[in-house]
Amino acid sequence: MAAVQANSLVAMSELWGGRRGPAVSYMDVEELQKRLTVIQTYLEHERYEILRVNEPRLDDRPNQRTIEIRLSRKGCTPVVPITVIRYRAGWLVYDIDLGAAGNPARRCLWRPTG
Repeated sequence: MAAVQANSLVAMSELWGGRRGPAVSYMDVEELQKRLTVIQTYLEHERYEILRVNEPRLDDRPNQRTIEIRLSRKGCTPVVPITVIRYRAGWLVYDIDLGAAGNPARRCLWRPTG
């Protein structure tokens, strides 16, 4: 989330990927920049809070977790599920439910904070 807030597509490209590793190591640079720009736009925030890390059931994808993150932006507080997968000694962002983040160009559909 720090890479999103810093608007650093380079940092995001090293943290987003799949079983083959960070997307920067295998994806076309232009396509990667387009995708990360969309992700950055939807996840833009003033602050965030990790609500929950869902541990997998015993045999249900042991190298994968879903993290629920509450974003705070412009008075909105959407909760966005982000799936991460284990890669080497760390984790990569594998999937983001951008629909849960809401359309950043539209009015807030969530209750305002405060």
